[in-house]
Amino acid sequence: MDFPYKQLNRITRRPIINILVKNNNESLNYEVLVDSGADHNLFNAEIAEEIGINVKSGKFFQTQGVGGVPLDCWLHQEVTLFVPGVSFVTVPVAFTYGLPPEGHGLVGQLGFFDQFTIKFDYRNGVVRITKPNEREPS
Repeated sequence: MDFPYKQLNRITRRPIINILVKNNNESLNYEVLVDSGADHNLFNAEIAEEIGINVKSGKFFQTQGVGGVPLDCWLHQEVTLFVPGVSFVTVPVAFTYGLPPEGHGLVGQLGFFDQFTIKFDYRNGVVRITKPNEREPS
């Protein structure tokens, strides 16, 4: 499935897509940057709280934020994500209070790139996401 890049301002566009984050019977739409440089999926802690996940019950670790600032994170192994038109997956997600509440999360190598085939097409302003066993459209 092709997702258009999001135009952030006159000159900046990024591969930001809308996904559904689900826990039990609670779910929430959330914008995420498809980030090949991110090691983990990293979401705002408020997202976890809204769908009934106790953030600090996850495994604690620190990661480097923008500018080398350490971010406290709590890893939860089984968070369900739905990529519209592609698939549901249950993957690890780290939650942090260090992201701006109005910002977006990151989907990265572990928990996203290992689940899907990703093709960035900046020139045409789309990111193509497919399950590895699906054929890419020609």
